[in-house]
Amino acid sequence: MKLKKIISIILLIIILICIIYLMFKTDNINKYEKNSKPTVVVTTFSSYDFVRQIAEDKVNLVFLLGPRS
Repeated sequence: MKLKKIISIILLIIILICIIYLMFKTDNINKYEKNSKPTVVVTTFSSYDFVRQIAEDKVNLVFLLGPRS
């Protein structure tokens, strides 16, 4: 019974440390996201062409299927 209590306390401390770490880590992620363009992935050429003409240089456009050979 005493062992279960000790393990529970240790797990609780580990979880709290992880939560605190992630709170400070998200600040760096948010700074990176604000400076980068959103990525848009399309699967058909018609949607690729549509997004390319509308968004131009505002997004990172990825054509998932790529050119066919």
